Amino acid sequence: MSYLDKKAVRTQIEEAIGSKGRIRIVGTLASSPMELYSRYALGRKTGIRHSYLKSDLEKLVRLGWVEELNSLTKKYRLNTKHPQVEHILEFLKKVGYL
Repeated sequence: MSYLDKKAVRTQIEEAIGSKGRIRIVGTLASSPMELYSRYALGRKTGIRHSYLKSDLEKLVRLGWVEELNSLTKKYRLNTKHPQVEHILEFLKKVGYL
């Protein structure tokens, strides 16, 4: 992996897990990876206020860590096929977060 590739990965990881809210979202979605969550359901499960939740979800969707599915209401699920997500989940399991 080149220096530029490593820098891009480092930046993405720091941006994705740079807040408690985003880690809570990833953890909640990881607890039931096939389940689809509305923003309301994620807010209730994580305890994150709506404005922060919206911002954190947008960032995770933009990075490709979370998939946004458009139906009547937007639904979200973890993108378990994303390479960084696979490793982050492994780490969170090993340290007892999940």
